[in-house]
Amino acid sequence: MLKILFFLPIIFFTACEIETEESNRYQVSQDLDKGNFQAVLDNLDCDNPNGFTAEECHINRGMAYFGLAGYDITSIGEDMFKAYSDKNINETAKTIKITSILLDRFKNPYISQGINEYKFALKTSNKDKGDCIADRFSELSDNEQQSCISINPILLLNVLDNSGDKTNASVDLQDLIDVEKSIRGIAPNISSEEIANMLNNNFEKTSSETQNQIDATQCLIDNSLCKKLGFKNPLKIGEYQDFQIWRLSKLNFKTLKLTNNFGSIVLVEENRYITPKSESCSETEYHKYSNQCFPKPSENNETLTSVLVDKLNKDEFKTSIALMLNVGDTKDSEQKQVDDFMTELCGNANCEVTESNLMNYLAEDN
Repeated sequence: MLKILFFLPIIFFTACEIETEESNRYQVSQDLDKGNFQAVLDNLDCDNPNGFTAEECHINRGMAYFGLAGYDITSIGEDMFKAYSDKNINETAKTIKITSILLDRFKNPYISQGINEYKFALKTSNKDKGDCIADRFSELSDNEQQSCISINPILLLNVLDNSGDKTNASVDLQDLIDVEKSIRGIAPNISSEEIANMLNNNFEKTSSETQNQIDATQCLIDNSLCKKLGFKNPLKIGEYQDFQIWRLSKLNFKTLKLTNNFGSIVLVEENRYITPKSESCSETEYHKYSNQCFPKPSENNETLTSVLVDKLNKDEFKTSIALMLNVGDTKDSEQKQVDDFMTELCGNANCEVTESNLMNYLAEDN
């Protein structure tokens, strides 16, 4: 009898633990269904997943972050595939449309956090984004497939496409986010449609404001271009922390831009301005174009070089971008697409990308 009583507390606590874990799984499922995404993130700690495997935990957190960002994989996949399978438009138009669909959803930093969670999920089974290709898709578990589709937008198209024309490419949605972030960091208020067209050397959709911001950045990087672009030489009007503040002006247009001590262009936040004391200031104050109110540097003081240029000189990143920018192309090999992209970007397949030739690529007269 004593032996039985001795084991009763153990059974009781084990049963409570199981009940708690089942309750947690149910609650997370309910929160996801009801759109209570922050509650999911608050209640799920993948170091102690409480009823979930580590993989399941990261996937649920990934879903929650995507939910907070309004990033619906199903609807995006349907919209992308509709453009991809449209027989009435050419490959370039398909690529622009698909790119625009993706970019239009990048209005929220939660997307990057969601992608990271899906990468952590893959890591739990000793896999990474390199496994997220069409040839290996059928070999992946359901959870791995969900993670891969969330990371690789081309794979999402492949899953939906029954034509047999698969693009066996390992690409990363985060790479396209970095491109978008860089362009938006030098040309605030640019539209997703403008970026998608610009990346494919179509400048018909580029507004005069966007073109002026691109030209001003070119002028700041290479002063010898200023006259050709209609700008006066950049005028340094002050400093903020380790940054220099520059005024760039031409007829009917002015802007302020920042560089760091290495001369690299500092990315700025959209429609946010600060004073030398790091206090917020209004757009009206900014339009005085003085050193008392200027664009707010992006989080972590990122630059065009740190976010994009350095990465474009790495094989994995430039391959990912080249293939995403040629998603409508089923004729050329992946290597030819990468070589052509690099040749357009900086002169030849093996060239080194700089801020200067990157801006030239984004400019109308490149």
